[in-house]
Amino acid sequence: MSTGDTTASASFTIGGPEPLVDDAERRLVGEANPLVYQAVRVSHGTLRSYASRTDYDVESIEDSFAGVE
Repeated sequence: MSTGDTTASASFTIGGPEPLVDDAERRLVGEANPLVYQAVRVSHGTLRSYASRTDYDVESIEDSFAGVE
C-alpha cells in the first residue's frame, strides 16, 4: 500500500474440512450480522471515540472501508 492509497483490502484462504470452512465463512461474512462487520462497527466506534477527544476527523477513514468480499 502506498502513501497515496485511501482504501485497504485484505484477503485470506481457509483450508480444512468443507463443512467447517463453510461454517466459518458463514459466521465471518455470510450472516445478517456477521462477525467481520461487528468487528468493523466496534473499530469505527473506537476510532470515533478517540477522534472526539482529539478533534480529529475520521469520516474519510470510515468511508474508505468498502466492505468484505
